[in-house]
Amino acid sequence: MSLNISFKNIYTKAIGLFDDPKLTIAYNTNLMQFYKLMYTYLQNSISLFNNPLSAVRLLGAYKEPKGQMEVFVGDGIVKEFTLDENFEISENSIYQYIVGGKIVEATIDKNNRKIIFPQPIEKDVEVSVEQYYIGEFQSSFDSTVAKPEQQIIMIGQIQDILARLLVKSWGENTRNFLLDIQNILMDSDFKLHSASAALSSKNAWLDQLDQEILQYQNKLAWNLKMLSVV
Repeated sequence: MSLNISFKNIYTKAIGLFDDPKLTIAYNTNLMQFYKLMYTYLQNSISLFNNPLSAVRLLGAYKEPKGQMEVFVGDGIVKEFTLDENFEISENSIYQYIVGGKIVEATIDKNNRKIIFPQPIEKDVEVSVEQYYIGEFQSSFDSTVAKPEQQIIMIGQIQDILARLLVKSWGENTRNFLLDIQNILMDSDFKLHSASAALSSKNAWLDQLDQEILQYQNKLAWNLKMLSVV
């Protein structure tokens, strides 16, 4: 059985861990942009994953996200558009359809390479179809854990760790911003306390994340030691 963790699985686990409701709104309103934004933090989480070493090695091979777009022009009659043969349809991808500058609903028929809109597109109105390949890890637990059901457990634990490392990376970036704000306020004549309170709350939240990450990594290391192929 191959370890094939989609980046989507990491993002899905991470969304429930953020302490900022604006991110949940972004996740629900523009999923593609959310994935694009989070990729930088996912890269950081991969570099922060340092225990156990057997899992670290497995995370070294992955396919990066990739986007592509095709543009059409409506004629007032047609509601179906055929993708160019150079448009490579990829699994593990999401799609966004924009008509006249607005995101709209549509469906994709991958077998026939067609994009189908509910209504014909008005004459001379521009239509864009964007595909975003989310990315995924490519490796195998076969040489580490023998049984498929055990591999599934290990994959789940790795996803849990990466999700928390991603959120930690985002949180540290936010904390640095709050720290800059606090330094500005301290250097000024304004005695404001909101930035300081927010910074204290962020520090406590990050400390909790660090504890969870350590627990998850120790548990994964123990399980891999107990279940390793001899």
